Amino acid sequence: MILRTPSLGTPFCRNTSGLALWRTCCFGCYINSVCVAVHPVVTVMPAAPLVVGSGSGILVTCTAANGRPAAEVSWRIDQLDGPVEIVKNTTQNPNGTTTVRSYLLVTPTRSMHGREVQCVVNHTALQHEDIVPYRISLHYAPQSVNITLKTSSSEDPTFQCDVDANPSPTRYTWSRVNGEVLSPSIRPEGGRLVFLKMGSELNGLYVCEASNQYGHITGTLFVYTGVSRGHYGGFLAVIFALFFVLSLMSFYIWKTQLQQRNSRESSSLPVPQDEGQQEELQDVGQQEEQQDDEGQQEEQHDVGQHDVGQHDVGQHDVGQQDVGLQDVGLQDVG
Repeated sequence: MILRTPSLGTPFCRNTSGLALWRTCCFGCYINSVCVAVHPVVTVMPAAPLVVGSGSGILVTCTAANGRPAAEVSWRIDQLDGPVEIVKNTTQNPNGTTTVRSYLLVTPTRSMHGREVQCVVNHTALQHEDIVPYRISLHYAPQSVNITLKTSSSEDPTFQCDVDANPSPTRYTWSRVNGEVLSPSIRPEGGRLVFLKMGSELNGLYVCEASNQYGHITGTLFVYTGVSRGHYGGFLAVIFALFFVLSLMSFYIWKTQLQQRNSRESSSLPVPQDEGQQEELQDVGQQEEQQDDEGQQEEQHDVGQHDVGQHDVGQHDVGQQDVGLQDVGLQDVG
């Protein structure tokens, strides 16, 4: 027996066994009836591409459509490092099913590009959760340039201008820094610069300018090569030349600092005299020492003579005293 709900007017209850049935809720059905669970249709739809630096917006929408009962929709966003907002919208369909939409809102950054998010849907009619991955794609202006040599020894030297941008650059422009027109020996091919031959006249600085609808960026390439074609020793020569110049500059700076330090140290010490002056000073010192010794000897000799004189005088005085005593004796005798 098929029953209809007065409000919906759509058959959704059955009294038949052997089907995948939803027994938890059957509003509008009689007691002897059960409700059939309807598997939702899950889709993931990206919104219009977000542009880095343009503000937040809807990144992607996950829809679980026409399910009975309503499905549970969630997100796995472990790889996102910025602020994320999730908005859900539920719609009741006329046939008694429900459509659930979940919107993922983000503020786009360059680091989000290429990351993965997953929409996870759980439903009664599913034995396992339904997981739908989505790889994020954002639009942004050119971020960086890397010019590399893309060739083999048997081919013409070709340089590739690789640019980080989404969408990829739609325009490439090659030029020389000094404003000279590119030589006929050089052929630009979009992001590639092909040297049909190598020569010293082609040495110089080249510029690659790449652009898309959101901006542009430039990168430089310095070319230095010998005359012979097919040999790239010149590319290495410029590296060694730069290294040699830097080494000379480092040595010159080190030597200058060492001389300045030595001059400061020498200015704080007494001025040394040459050997001739030192010998003259030594001779003068020895002569002064000899004169001092002679003077001391003469003084000692004079002192000795003076003492001898005093000694003789003393003896004379003693003799006079003796004579006096003799005279006194004679007087007494008389």
